[in-house]
Amino acid sequence: MKAPIKILIADRNPHVRGLLKRELTAEGFNAITIDSWHDVLKYVFGPVSIDILVIDPSLPDMDDAKALMKKICNRIPPLPFILHSLPGDDQAATGCSNETVFRVEKGAESVEQVKKIIHSVLDVPETKRCNARSDLSAHIIVINSTTMEKP
Repeated sequence: MKAPIKILIADRNPHVRGLLKRELTAEGFNAITIDSWHDVLKYVFGPVSIDILVIDPSLPDMDDAKALMKKICNRIPPLPFILHSLPGDDQAATGCSNETVFRVEKGAESVEQVKKIIHSVLDVPETKRCNARSDLSAHIIVINSTTMEKP
């Protein structure tokens, strides 16, 4: 059996970390949450194999975000990562390969965008999750079509 995909989530906001972890775990991923640059470097360059990093570059305890992002960009083997940030906070990854860096602006739909990028980059099929509104409307249509009389 293949090992679960490990996603490292680094964000200063515990609510954002929790939301991303909950959503990605529901997709079948192993999500690890951290809240500092020190921990990012510990995981990215440590013995635990990480498949993709979701990071807000405005983490606390950093002196130079660009230098730290460059260090991650130059990692061998390359680690794909998603900059999940507010507008204007994504400048830290300038100079990184476009093949490994993806940018998602935080907002109402950002979690879905993050999930789509992860599925695409890691070549993992998306799971079919229950969407209460769309599933309910589909059932209503089926019920109505079976009870309608033919002309």
